[in-house]
Amino acid sequence: MSSFNHMIGRLEDSFNQLSHFSADIAHELRTPLTNLITQTQVGLGKSRTLEEYRELLYSNLEEQERLAKMINDMLWLAKSDHGLVKLEQTPLDLSDEVKALFGFFEALAEDDKVALTIAGQA
Repeated sequence: MSSFNHMIGRLEDSFNQLSHFSADIAHELRTPLTNLITQTQVGLGKSRTLEEYRELLYSNLEEQERLAKMINDMLWLAKSDHGLVKLEQTPLDLSDEVKALFGFFEALAEDDKVALTIAGQA
């Protein structure tokens, strides 16, 4: 009887996780879809210049790319949850990685009068 109760408990936990995941997906997808619909409705509401239509298309493209990234991330998470994603380990030169980070943040550091330095061996 205890193994049956344990199985029911695990099923209930899985169902709750799936329900939360579905709610999270719906919430995350709703915003970009609402933006796309609203922008398109406004764009179609009256005649516009070619440049205004072009701006609308670029804005819609940004939202579509955001949706595509979210969907790809969700697919990756689903695959990793089911063991379909294989972890690939490769050697990493930490010195190169830190130098790349410094390059990325160098302008911000200079604006704040912060000096970035590297010391030691990775």
